[in-house]
Amino acid sequence: MATHRPRSNKPATNGASASSKRSWVLLSALLGGLQNRIRCR
Repeated sequence: MATHRPRSNKPATNGASASSKRSWVLLSALLGGLQNRIRCR
């Protein structure tokens, strides 16, 4: 947790939001890859 964002004023839910963002990014990336594969076909 070395990187701290000054925008987030809620340190209590900072970790949760960060983890959720990471998971959401991974899910979106996977969905995008699947869509790209379908389009390529």
